[in-house]
Amino acid sequence: RTANGRSHVYTMVFDPKAEVQPEPTQLTNYPIDVSNLLFNQNLLMFSAEMYFDCNTMQCTADKNAEVAKRGANTYQIYDELMIRHWDVWYTQGSASHPFYQKIKQNEETKQLELDGDAVDVLLNQKLSSPPIEGGSDQFSISSDGKLIAFSVHAKNNEMAWTTKWDIYLV
Repeated sequence: RTANGRSHVYTMVFDPKAEVQPEPTQLTNYPIDVSNLLFNQNLLMFSAEMYFDCNTMQCTADKNAEVAKRGANTYQIYDELMIRHWDVWYTQGSASHPFYQKIKQNEETKQLELDGDAVDVLLNQKLSSPPIEGGSDQFSISSDGKLIAFSVHAKNNEMAWTTKWDIYLV
């Protein structure tokens, strides 16, 4: 669901016996869009486009705002391959990164709440996950929520010549 022009995660306490269900409650409020959601009882996993030189989502949001200010009639110089895959253009200097976010249930309201900060698993890495061809099917969370697995594609000049993906376990 979207709010304030960005995609967010919403939750709701579903009561199968109730005639009317409550409205969804916004769970996340990150400064950038999130996608490719995966969830278990205590962990939310998702991806977001991050710039390689940014340590925070806010840094990426600020860079996105700078790019948007340029307007539609601008150009970009690409100095490495791959610049496009099928009908999707790559943003130079950024890639999709997997994040995990701990969650907990509020005992009183039974609503889910964030527990701490979201963690960029590939912080400052020139790697992409999920690769442009994939989605949440490229992630997995162990049943106990202690391990995550995800596929990764290197974001460098070699990516135009190889289909090599690696699987990381964290």
